[in-house]
Amino acid sequence: MKEYEVKLGRGVQRWTSPYDYIVPVAKDHGACGAFSTIDEALDHPIGSPSLEELAKDAKKIAICVPDVTRGWCQAPAMNAAVRARIASVNKSASVTWIAATGQHRPVLEQDKAMVFGDALASGDAWISHDCEQAVDTGLFTPTGTPVTLDPAFAEADLVVLVGGITYHDMAGYSGGRKMIMPGISGRRSIVVNHNHCLIDGKLNPLTDTGLIENNPMAIDQHAYADLAIRGKKCFLLNTIADKYGAPAAWVAGDLWKAWETGCAACHSFDSIYIPQKAKRCITSCGGFPFDLDLYQGTKALFSPLGAMEKDAPVVLVADLEDSLGPGDFEQSLLRSLADPAEFAAYLKEAFTIPGYIALRCVLEMQGRPAALVTSRPNVPFPGKVFRTVQEADNWLVEQSGTDGLSMLVPSGNAIHVLVED
Repeated sequence: MKEYEVKLGRGVQRWTSPYDYIVPVAKDHGACGAFSTIDEALDHPIGSPSLEELAKDAKKIAICVPDVTRGWCQAPAMNAAVRARIASVNKSASVTWIAATGQHRPVLEQDKAMVFGDALASGDAWISHDCEQAVDTGLFTPTGTPVTLDPAFAEADLVVLVGGITYHDMAGYSGGRKMIMPGISGRRSIVVNHNHCLIDGKLNPLTDTGLIENNPMAIDQHAYADLAIRGKKCFLLNTIADKYGAPAAWVAGDLWKAWETGCAACHSFDSIYIPQKAKRCITSCGGFPFDLDLYQGTKALFSPLGAMEKDAPVVLVADLEDSLGPGDFEQSLLRSLADPAEFAAYLKEAFTIPGYIALRCVLEMQGRPAALVTSRPNVPFPGKVFRTVQEADNWLVEQSGTDGLSMLVPSGNAIHVLVED
């Protein structure tokens, strides 16, 4: 028997096991063209004139920034650098800051420092995007998504997109065009675009982590963003997360060329590898604050699935100090557990991200033994619920025997597990 440990909430769980768990490892592929500081990225824009060149003649500038749910980006530092460079060449432009909330809750006055920092100059305006108040441009993507935009974005002649790139379990990668769709778009546009994640009431296998080329959601977002910035100047500044979800590098410049460079860096930083598909897996969120709720915890649940054998059992370790999650996640999970087909049909007209994540949690576990280790009692979950990892490990032996590769993911919220080529 061997001894192991993982983080659970604010503490640690230890257990003994007959398994020789393998922890996936990263490969050093470097920064792939990204830069080590914000200023370096701004000094070396990728595929674009500098921000100063684009800003010097602008009359109306919209700066789109992440909302309170994307605090890991540490956007205030990027915001300050962007505003300083604009001010160095243009002091007369009308500048509006837009918190790109998508369908999230509005940014409130008390959130202002977290979202904008102290970057706002005298005379700047700031707004929290309201997806119910978008302007209909009359344009449609090739797959029929109406292009509806925040009025301040629609009126600007220069738009600056500040954000962050991580793996994304629907759009392949976050950042870049996601500041436009869903960030500053209308609700109906968001619903139509995001429904590419479902097909015939099931998960669309093409809308998944790290997939872009044939991902219908990502392709539609690309077309949508191109229409949204038509006739405007556009500049991007994005940070790239490391495997712990913290800023590690930066890219700036053209919306597509800089973002694609950032995606390559994300793949380099956040991919971890095992030699063959696993027969079983224990995956932890990495403890507090990454396992505050099940909504966030599903990231660690989904991240190793592609590197596991079909129907191999999986155990998620997540404390859930704040219970299940934001918005309609809890109700969506209960509805998905009761009737996933009915809830998938409901999402066709009322898509929300928490709703989709709840449905995905249920659908991904269909036919796959699953368990949750948490200190919170009576949690709905598509599988067994245990209080200790020792109980879960004993259950794994009952479910899958002792042969084959056993995988342990100590911190799964910001990574993607791949099988070595």
